[in-house]
Amino acid sequence: MSDILARLSAVHDKAEAPADRVAVEVPEYGMTWYFPPLTIARQQRVAKGVNPKDSTAMMVSFLIHVAEDETGARIFDVPLQDKPALVKELHRMKATTLLRIVTESGGGLSPAAASEVSALDGDAMRAALSAVATEDEPILARAIADADEDVLRRVLSDLVQIHEAKDGPKNG
Repeated sequence: MSDILARLSAVHDKAEAPADRVAVEVPEYGMTWYFPPLTIARQQRVAKGVNPKDSTAMMVSFLIHVAEDETGARIFDVPLQDKPALVKELHRMKATTLLRIVTESGGGLSPAAASEVSALDGDAMRAALSAVATEDEPILARAIADADEDVLRRVLSDLVQIHEAKDGPKNG
């Protein structure tokens, strides 16, 4: 094995350690789900066959392909014939629950920040983001006004995540 291949392999093997998984409490279902680091290979499995513009379908696919139990077994590993029923059932999940799980799975927002962001309705998110758009920025103002709630929530989550990253460890 070449030196560079050995180095890459050693780093990737270390990153796959169970200790690097993110635990996400899912009280709605009385469970804790675990998420390993999102590798390029996992990301490709998640995206396979999913319209990249459908953020909800992408998040559901993420849960199916990445969520694990405490032993490292995939939670949503069902027989192929049960896959359509599983997808349909996961689409019944509250959007705020799905967003919270996916956000926290990446070590994202603290539980307190995730709760604040998920509690906002579309009007509140538009008002918060519209405060930055002036008459001199009509394209930005229209984009905010027309944006889907999932997009608005993702933008606000990203802003808070950047802020929390600057402040150090999350304290809930």
